Amino acid sequence: MKRYTLNFAAKPRPDWLQTILRTAPILILLLILIAGNIEKLITVQKKIAAREDELTTKELREKIFNLKNQIDLQKKNWQARLKNINNLLEAKNSPLIDYLDLLEETIPDGVAVQSFKFSAQTPSVLELTIITPSAPDLKKAYAAWKKYQLNIIKESESSGMLVSQLTLNFNHYAK
Repeated sequence: MKRYTLNFAAKPRPDWLQTILRTAPILILLLILIAGNIEKLITVQKKIAAREDELTTKELREKIFNLKNQIDLQKKNWQARLKNINNLLEAKNSPLIDYLDLLEETIPDGVAVQSFKFSAQTPSVLELTIITPSAPDLKKAYAAWKKYQLNIIKESESSGMLVSQLTLNFNHYAK
């Protein structure tokens, strides 16, 4: 059997310095390329982040602008409503509410107001349609409203109820 021996001295020793000097430029070039790409990657990431911030800022500004418009619109609506309410509270020329209060106080039991109308030209005159189950109740209503210049327009019967259409003029009534 043949024996093999390894003789290190027989092989020339590698020249590490020469190997390093030959491979160093390649390694340095690779490091430069990697560093440059990393720098570009960081720059791109910064640009993307800045763009996202810009987009969110732009979107937020649009939302804020829309919300301000909605708030302004709501303010105008509320101001218009408050103005109408104040005008109604300050208006002394239409005593319709007082007339309706008087009417409510004088409605006898068993009588119901089915509908009423009034006109802006003659606010003191109310046109009523009342219903009642019996003639005595209808007479009580007529008696209670006689002081308001009661004017009976029409009387009829519908579904077992007496229906009366009449006008009341509160203009000649002194409280």
